[in-house]
Amino acid sequence: MNGGTFFSRWRMPASLAATLVVLIAWQASARLPSAGAPMTDLQAYPAATHSWFVMPAVGGREYVLAHVPPRAASDNSGRPAAQGLYRSVTRLTEVPEALAAWENAVFAVFSPRADVSGDPASATRTVRALRAQRFSDSDLWVDQPSGRMDTLPSLPGMSKLAGVAAGPLGPVALLVDEPEEALRLLLLSDRAWRSIEIPEALCKMQRDTGGTRFGVFADARAIYLVAWRRGHWEVWTEEWTEIKSDGEPKWRSSWTAERFSPSGSEAIPPTATWMRVGGRWYAAANAGTDAIDVFEISPGYVRRIADVQPVGQVRALVPLDGLARLMVVSATRQSSPDAKILGVTPTPGAKVIEFSLLTGRIFYSGPAQPLDPLGSGEFRFIAIGLVLAMGLILVLVLRAEEPDGVHLPEGFSFAEPTRRAIATILDIAIVALLIPRLTGNSVLELLGPMVWLDGEAFETLFLLAILGCIVGTVGETFFGRSPGKLLADCEVISIAPAKPGEQAELRRPRFAGNLIRNAIKWFLFPVAALALMDGSGRHRGDQFARAAVVVRFETEDETDRPDDDM
Repeated sequence: MNGGTFFSRWRMPASLAATLVVLIAWQASARLPSAGAPMTDLQAYPAATHSWFVMPAVGGREYVLAHVPPRAASDNSGRPAAQGLYRSVTRLTEVPEALAAWENAVFAVFSPRADVSGDPASATRTVRALRAQRFSDSDLWVDQPSGRMDTLPSLPGMSKLAGVAAGPLGPVALLVDEPEEALRLLLLSDRAWRSIEIPEALCKMQRDTGGTRFGVFADARAIYLVAWRRGHWEVWTEEWTEIKSDGEPKWRSSWTAERFSPSGSEAIPPTATWMRVGGRWYAAANAGTDAIDVFEISPGYVRRIADVQPVGQVRALVPLDGLARLMVVSATRQSSPDAKILGVTPTPGAKVIEFSLLTGRIFYSGPAQPLDPLGSGEFRFIAIGLVLAMGLILVLVLRAEEPDGVHLPEGFSFAEPTRRAIATILDIAIVALLIPRLTGNSVLELLGPMVWLDGEAFETLFLLAILGCIVGTVGETFFGRSPGKLLADCEVISIAPAKPGEQAELRRPRFAGNLIRNAIKWFLFPVAALALMDGSGRHRGDQFARAAVVVRFETEDETDRPDDDM
């Protein structure tokens, strides 16, 4: 569901206008813009949809774009956000004229500005976009791009913005050109705003009377142009599949109209905010200074759904399409009797009320909930992980060095750090060839940012470490070499002293020792990297396994050397 601003020239008596249904902006008087993404074709109620709104920042000089994470669990990852929760995304130096949302993206249209020449004809409206992306399977959200919004092609600034919405093909904007009051519907496609044909009857209505108010809405199925005129309102529908490009800037389309004037429309004041949620039409209006009346609009009747009070000064009305709810964000002041006695100035806060648009039931009423990125279970998991990490540091990193020197069999020397690094790189490359056959994920995908956001990178790295540990343990136990060491011409031997009665011969580390050294090498790579600081090039895994990575060299008997004096 998306909201739009409705503009027109008033030519009707005020007494008549007070009794009619009026479609107006999301950012009507004292209200800031908001938008809720409609459900897609693949979603069903209850669905995980995103919503957005603008709130004043602390201090009141700037504004904040806020994101309402999905209140319902998605099919693949994450848990639903708590009721009353929203998170701050980025600061804004000015309030957008309107917002529109589709899936996890939000589009913001700002007020027109002229170029450096100051010519009003050169004025354009800046359009920006941003996406919210769940971080792996956690409750954390990251924004793309981070800390700012992408800039999209600008809209004309000389026309009035009658509304903005978004759907599967992109954002759409309805403009009213002045002074001729001509209507234009633009769709952002291929980095350019393209014109969509508007019904001639709708354009004629605007030209003949000039007293028609318009708004644009969208969902997964269609675009909706809403027009009010003389006690009745019309909904012109155009399905997305019917919008076709013929190679010209203007797109051909075929609209269908539905005209009705519901009884009871006089209960809706002219300053109502209209919205489309879950395929139904609703209107919300202030009933006094601290209450909200919500109505459902159908072709034959108007039904009052809820009378929510008190809510304070309403800042934004945020639709939650996936749950058919409305979120009312209002400004409050947190005060107490003690604060009044002490003369403390009350601090501004925000109150949130969430209620069903189907039944009017209130699900949450209270202060805005701060985003809690860590649940109790996640906190315990991190705490246990930190304790284990400290234990590993004590055991592996700060462990005392071996008291005895390392004695190698005759004909062997320690492998150079460069040779060991080459062997490790070869092992990683060989194991990486097996990853696509097992998971379908290429190791090269780790170089891209999105694979780290959706959690696939961690699965690939974990599988890479498991396979590397298995291959290295088996190869070094039976052959003394992993595939990489075989190609780098080095091997693993045991340097444990022989037991009494055993012959001093070349021995390999046992299976348990090889498993320990490979587990440290593959799962605790920073610990293994400490081998670069060891004089013998041995990491903690080598020391635990009483092993060494060596290379062979030919010994030369002194008696076989030629006499230099001869």
